[in-house]
Amino acid sequence: MPLLGTFGAGSGKGFGQGGGAVALELSELSILVLAGGGGGDGFSGTANAGAGAGGMRILTCQALTYSDALPVVIGSGGAGGATACRNGCQGGDTTFNCLSASGGGYGRVPGGSGGGSGHQGTGGTGNIGSYSPPEGANGGSSGGGCYAGSGGGGGGACGTNGSAGGSGSSPGGGGPGGPGSPVASSFGPTQPFYGTDGATFAGGGGGGGYNVFSGAPGGTGGGGNYNGNADANKGGGGGASNTACGTGGNGSDGRVFIKVPSTNGYTVSVTPGTNTVVPQPDGSVIANFSVSGCFIVS
Repeated sequence: MPLLGTFGAGSGKGFGQGGGAVALELSELSILVLAGGGGGDGFSGTANAGAGAGGMRILTCQALTYSDALPVVIGSGGAGGATACRNGCQGGDTTFNCLSASGGGYGRVPGGSGGGSGHQGTGGTGNIGSYSPPEGANGGSSGGGCYAGSGGGGGGACGTNGSAGGSGSSPGGGGPGGPGSPVASSFGPTQPFYGTDGATFAGGGGGGGYNVFSGAPGGTGGGGNYNGNADANKGGGGGASNTACGTGGNGSDGRVFIKVPSTNGYTVSVTPGTNTVVPQPDGSVIANFSVSGCFIVS
């Protein structure tokens, strides 16, 4: 049974129920499209890179022509690297209607946000979708002879590049993941579905240190600390391993928010029941998708 969020008087015209429904125009929508974060490097323990966050886009004042249920596909977080596959895995793309955001990169690989680098490497570039504003930042690049892994880039227009680990030619600790971006200006400072780190999403994963040297924390917005997974459904990159034969942290799945203002006068519902529709004090509703499903208007 879909979860309902009703606003206005409602038209009773049955939009979104199939059977040749007449198209309806929704306007002034605010939409977040957040992809899955990449998985952190694992196994070697010498210079493991933190993964990049999923690409994060906030679009405001959007118009949408609606005549049937619209699919939402939530990108999955990439798995962390292990013995059989040292490198982490790319995060999955998230899509809603014609909008999309790119999955986060793993070590040195481009993505929505780029993966960090290992020993004497260059981090992956962010904003692989070439969006404006950008969907994410670059992964950190190592310094001259640095033996420690760098952090992954943070997602969104305010996302920050990952940081380099270590110092000069000496072994050292990993570099922190780049902080992600806030959503408060479009969706409010507090919501019951924000989870950890509140209204900030898409933090990059922390890099791994050289052997016994400590790894680094993930970026604000749910990025995984070294040896750790990213926080659930924040689009964060996984943290790198800093132990020999270790396993990198998993990236987290993405999200979609769709805020519909009260002036449209229809009923919004979502499927499956894992997703929610949350009424707001101003009469609007926010459809919150943490798993793939459908956005329905009636």
